[in-house]
Amino acid sequence: MSTNITQYTIWRKTKVMEATSLGATSLYNRMNKNSQWYDPTFPKCFKLSGSTARNAASGWLAIEVIKWIQQKKGVVVNDS
Repeated sequence: MSTNITQYTIWRKTKVMEATSLGATSLYNRMNKNSQWYDPTFPKCFKLSGSTARNAASGWLAIEVIKWIQQKKGVVVNDS
């Protein structure tokens, strides 16, 4: 992972998959409330454009993904 991450760094799906070692289906299952693998602590993605199309570009805040990984590993996260 890059060491030059700010609070505004956005990762696209491929980077989130790489960082979490989750495949695309597993990634979306973590966000799907109807999935048995739903994880309410998993970071939510957001649309990067004003498009309402289902396949519009989306991304995750890198810092939220990193914090989620750290929490899963049992690492204490310092928000300051």
